[in-house]
Amino acid sequence: MEMAPRSEPAGDEVCDPVQELAPRIVVFRYCLTESQSADSLAAAVDLLSADERDRCERFVRSADRRDFAFAHALLRRTLSDCGDRPPRDWRFIEGARGKPELAPDGGCEVRLSFNLTHTNGLVACAVTNGRAVGVDVEAIDRRLAARDLAGKFFSPAEARAVLSSIGPAVGERFVETWVLKEAFVKALGTGLGSRLDEFGFALDQPSAIRFDPPPGVAASRWRFALFAPTERHRLAIALENDGGGDAPLDAQRVDGDGPSGELSPVRTSDNPA
Repeated sequence: MEMAPRSEPAGDEVCDPVQELAPRIVVFRYCLTESQSADSLAAAVDLLSADERDRCERFVRSADRRDFAFAHALLRRTLSDCGDRPPRDWRFIEGARGKPELAPDGGCEVRLSFNLTHTNGLVACAVTNGRAVGVDVEAIDRRLAARDLAGKFFSPAEARAVLSSIGPAVGERFVETWVLKEAFVKALGTGLGSRLDEFGFALDQPSAIRFDPPPGVAASRWRFALFAPTERHRLAIALENDGGGDAPLDAQRVDGDGPSGELSPVRTSDNPA
C-alpha cells in the first residue's frame, strides 16, 4: 500500500456535445478482474491506445498487466457510456501535477470528469459531468502495520478509532478510513501536497460517514460513499457537490463489456452522524 497519496488524481475536462450523460448523474463502475475470461482480457487490450499498451507491457507480473488493461478499458467504456465517441477514440493528456485529463475538444457543451483506481483483482472508475471526483480501492486483508501507519498519517481521532479496534477490525477500520482519505485527495487533485492528518472521517455511527474537512474547505461541499464490493475489498468515492442537491449515483459491477449488477453503499455521508 502506498502511504503517500497516489499521483492519479481526478481527471478532468471535456465535452459531451450529444449530452448523453443525464444532468448531474455520477456513473461508477467496477470489475473483478480475476473472474474475467481470456477473451474479455483480449477485448480490453484491444481498446487501449498504443501508449497504454506499451505501459501495460512494462509490468512484470501478469496480474498487474491484467488489472491495468481492464482498468483502462473500463474507463474508456464508461466515458463512452457518458459521452460522444467510441471507447478507442478517447485521448488523454497529462495536466497539472501529472493529473490525467481528456484531451481538449472544440465545441463542447458539457465537461466530463473522471477518476480511476485499481488494486490486485479489482478495478473501478467514476465519471461525472464536470465536478471533481475521486475513487480508491484497497483490500482489507493486506498485511500492514495498521496502528503505526494510522498514527503517522491519520488525524488524532481517526488514529484513536484504529487503535481501539480489536482483531481483524483493526485492518478493516484502517482501510475504510484510508480509501476515503485517498478518494478525497484524488478528487482535490493535490496528490503528494496533501496533509492527511488535517482532515478526517468518523465511522462510529452505523451506515454513516462524518467528514471533518481540512482548513478552508466546507464539509457541505463534499459527498462520500463507501462500498464493500467483495468481503475483502473496500471502495470509496468522493464527489464535489455543485449546490443543486444530491446527484444520482449509478454504481454497477461490469463483466465483459457490460453492467451485470447494481452496487449499494455500506456507508454514506448523506446519513446523519
